[in-house]
Amino acid sequence: MTSKVVLVALLAVVSCSRFGSNSGTGGAAPAHAKRSELTELSLFMKTQVNPPFSKLSFLLFHQGDPSELDPSMLPAAAQELAAATTKLSEWPTPYGDSEQAQQVFFEYAASLRNNAANLAQAVTADDHDAARKNFEELRGNCDSCHHFFRFGETSSGAIEPTLVPPAEAP
Repeated sequence: MTSKVVLVALLAVVSCSRFGSNSGTGGAAPAHAKRSELTELSLFMKTQVNPPFSKLSFLLFHQGDPSELDPSMLPAAAQELAAATTKLSEWPTPYGDSEQAQQVFFEYAASLRNNAANLAQAVTADDHDAARKNFEELRGNCDSCHHFFRFGETSSGAIEPTLVPPAEAP
């Protein structure tokens, strides 16, 4: 009987120490969970945000002959970016170790969503000056977010963000 009580107590301690930090009580998630969330976010940014962003950058600032470009590419890329930034603003696991950092993540994401919606609207209205202006604002928000959440490469080659302390944030 004593050995069963000790075994149950030991299992309780092990499961509390192993799972307690991610039990929804506001504790930090285990490092492997954060890497997994980061990997999902990085993959999303790489596959959903960066391609239409790059395409828009080229299309809006193309210096060549306009007849070289398919006129439907610009609105399609703008809509794709708007859809991706909407998904980003609803991201289920915001990046950041603290509630404040997560709030900053969502503020940047909401700002990107608004910039992308304004950009798509300007493209739809065929207002290239407004589209370029909105794109530059969007790019500025991307840069600001990347400055706040700096990304560094680990020894394993994985990209992991490090939060810039508020005193160092631009």
